[in-house]
Amino acid sequence: SDLWDELVNWCCCIMASTEQNGTEQTTQVSVVVPEDATPGETHKFTMEDGFEIEVTIPEDSKPGDRIEIPLPDDDDEARELFMQLHPANGNMLYFSSLGEGDNEDESKNQKEDGDEDCDGTNEMAWPAGIQLSQFITSPEAVPFIQDKVSVLDLGSGMGVSGLAIASALAELEDDTSREVVLTDLPNATSLLQSNVDFNREVIQKGEEDGDSKVALKVLPLTWGQTGEDSNSELKAKKFDLVVASDVLYNPSPDVCKALGKTMYAFLDGEGKILLSTRWRKPEEERIFYEEMERNGFEFKLINDVLSLEAKQPADEEKVVVNPCSLSWKDRSNTESEMYKKFFSDTKVEVNGESIALGDLTEAKLDSMKDAEFDQAEDFFIQIYVGQRN
Repeated sequence: SDLWDELVNWCCCIMASTEQNGTEQTTQVSVVVPEDATPGETHKFTMEDGFEIEVTIPEDSKPGDRIEIPLPDDDDEARELFMQLHPANGNMLYFSSLGEGDNEDESKNQKEDGDEDCDGTNEMAWPAGIQLSQFITSPEAVPFIQDKVSVLDLGSGMGVSGLAIASALAELEDDTSREVVLTDLPNATSLLQSNVDFNREVIQKGEEDGDSKVALKVLPLTWGQTGEDSNSELKAKKFDLVVASDVLYNPSPDVCKALGKTMYAFLDGEGKILLSTRWRKPEEERIFYEEMERNGFEFKLINDVLSLEAKQPADEEKVVVNPCSLSWKDRSNTESEMYKKFFSDTKVEVNGESIALGDLTEAKLDSMKDAEFDQAEDFFIQIYVGQRN
């Protein structure tokens, strides 16, 4: 289901004000922190006209505080997400499902022209991407990213994962120059570019690409392309980290093979793949891992790579790292004994009643309270690291 329907729906006092400056308008939304809200949690606020925005409650706020949030020009169809990264990072990023200015017009024109491969999934922030963003900006991720200087983000969508990684790299305590290239289908790049521009100042601290620690670039890239047949700026380019989140959404065998082809085409010999996935159709999604294995790649849970202790969803800590510790081979094989044991032994709450994860149906998911849904959702998300054997 749509992530924007899954997150907590808080009704609160919301005021909007518009300041006129020539032809340019700046809209601000003022929201009141709910009494039982927890700093660091993301909440959906509903305005009087039904328009909804996502806001992460700042760490230094308390119930009753009013938060002033600048917004781009109003649009009834826009999805907005304000995402505070891990407290150790401290940055808050803004994402919109609509572009800005010329990019917005271009995006609408592209939709009218039609693109059978651009299905609108790039206009949403998906759960695996949000979880990856929280983890990658945490102190636990520093050993993994500190030696990375070139990052390729595949299927960037609104830019959630790619911009979070850029923010994490920018906060490292060194003077190394780095580059993050965010990519998507040609008809999706105008929206992606808008979200990169929205957050550029926060990540680059107001500096230009040439002076900033992290350069940001948006390029079109279709899975299946390699350095030989892609954008000229990508020709002969290799990256030491290739990132993808929630890219195995209803994948066909051809899509899995195309994704894998692009990954190993652009990955440096010693480079790594960081993949955050939300399991939906295990038997279909395992085709990707099998294809990568045939091409000499091994995928391990990030917990095993960094010797992290798996966090259970019930914990109060903000970063949940792989509460499901099954390997991809067991997680995608519904007949394996380890799969059956995990889904029978793991319990979730549905309206206060404890049931086995394996008994969780779509109907029960829909009837869950928001906190129950969030906890259950974490069991379906895993973060993997892939590299050549």
